[in-house]
Amino acid sequence: MRCAISYPGLNVVIIRKTYSEIEELFINELISRYPPDIFGYVLKVKQKVAVFDNGSRITFRSLETKNDAQKIQGLEYQLMIIDEAPNFPDHLLKLLFASCRSAKNINFKATVLMTGNPGGISHLWFKTHFVDRDYTQWSAEELEQKEYFKFIPARIYDNPYLDREQYIRALKLQDPGILEAWLNGDWSVYAGQFFDSWSDNVHVIEPFDIPRTWNFAAGLDLGYTDHPTVCLWGAQDPDTGSVYIFQEYTAMGVAEQYIDDIKPIYDQLPQHIIWADPSIWGESKMKNYLEESVANMFIRRGLPVMPASNSRVNGWRIVKQWLFHTPNKPPKLHIFNICTTLIDTLPILQYTQRSGTNREDLDTTGPDDAADALRYMLVSGFGYPDYTTISSEELTNFYTDRERRMDDDYESSTADLSELEAGDIYDPRKNPYFVSLKSYYL
Repeated sequence: MRCAISYPGLNVVIIRKTYSEIEELFINELISRYPPDIFGYVLKVKQKVAVFDNGSRITFRSLETKNDAQKIQGLEYQLMIIDEAPNFPDHLLKLLFASCRSAKNINFKATVLMTGNPGGISHLWFKTHFVDRDYTQWSAEELEQKEYFKFIPARIYDNPYLDREQYIRALKLQDPGILEAWLNGDWSVYAGQFFDSWSDNVHVIEPFDIPRTWNFAAGLDLGYTDHPTVCLWGAQDPDTGSVYIFQEYTAMGVAEQYIDDIKPIYDQLPQHIIWADPSIWGESKMKNYLEESVANMFIRRGLPVMPASNSRVNGWRIVKQWLFHTPNKPPKLHIFNICTTLIDTLPILQYTQRSGTNREDLDTTGPDDAADALRYMLVSGFGYPDYTTISSEELTNFYTDRERRMDDDYESSTADLSELEAGDIYDPRKNPYFVSLKSYYL
């Protein structure tokens, strides 16, 4: 308000998730604290804008979809205020930033002000860009502007107008993560945390040499648009049943690049299955046998991908069981500290809040790529983490039998692949390996 009055012609925009929130938190407050007839402005409710006598404007905008962000593109604001910004995807925020620019006739430096609490789908972006700066996570464009990124922490004790005791009582009735995150500004925990048993101190360990006699598996989540492709490798100790995630691969690109990068990693390890999202088989497209699926591109290069179980809710329950621990019971899942993508993203994922979805599911608008790869591997590669009734000998025989059956499939079919015509390799009527690999499922 002060900026709009002090700088004639200033364009200000205030953004929040829904217009009802804007009306309750901003417009009603504006009218109450700054009466229009005293402060020289007219509130045009239908246009959602306050127009000042000096030519300044305060526009109120909701941001519920990408289309809402695109409507702001091309417009020009000198001051942009985004309330509860961590609740918006960082790629939408970056779209908005382009509309904040200085005007030649106004002596005001273009500024974006963002408020928010720990949590939200862009939690990691705010944590690495403002709270605990990690320049390895910044784009080249962001690095050029890094001196302009400022973090101003404001806790409950910094607000003299807040009823602190009542506020703290309300927080104590909420998720424990809210109390720690909102009261103390702790960005390592927050409300709605999907994997609430996660602990860096418990699950993340130093790397060690994994015996090649252990049981190996991989999980692959193929990326798209602004989502990376992630492949994780794990090994299971047959004596304890514990799984160790020891290597990860993350990239943005095309399938050929992923195959070129993953093949050398695969070749260095004992034989294992890469459990992947079933969608890479592209069932609807395979009606045209000349059109190659991504799965067959992997298979043709000697990478044995298999369709993983894709039951999301049940799969997440199994992942949580692997992560579960108590003071007297360590988890069955451990992650080498070099697997930074998984370590950074797993603890910040949240429950979905979208209508029409299972509320026990994970919010897919967050950085869930590494989590999906982990789910594919654990559920299909290692199963449920309770081996109290299974001896190490039985577990070893289980994996030995699976490897034998995979060998039989592989050796009986690949010998003839080189003699097939280019189009026939993708034709299940002529390529038995294609059929056996697709139908093989543990």
